[in-house]
Amino acid sequence: MTKVQSLPKRKADWLRQERRDFIDAYTEEWEKDGWKAEWDEHEQELRLRWREQNPDGTEDDWDEWGKLELIIWQARRREALREEAQDQWKQRELEYEKRWEENYHNPAG
Repeated sequence: MTKVQSLPKRKADWLRQERRDFIDAYTEEWEKDGWKAEWDEHEQELRLRWREQNPDGTEDDWDEWGKLELIIWQARRREALREEAQDQWKQRELEYEKRWEENYHNPAG
């Protein structure tokens, strides 16, 4: 394969890595600390609902149920956040295409 023939593959590989990096950066802040404030608010609502539905429930019962809810909630939020990040990427992908053309596209070199 010549350099010119491999250029589209290099560009596709570069864009794929840029997309991964963009999505990782987009979700990293939430993964670090952002989810805690969201969860605190959500947890309060869950706790009120749980107490209404389980008036005889113990704190241990709540803890067990709450931990499961946290796991489910985090998975759903991560998925929603990744979808949001992918939408953001689609809006910016053209910028990255231009960056490739300006900085990396060099078929003669």
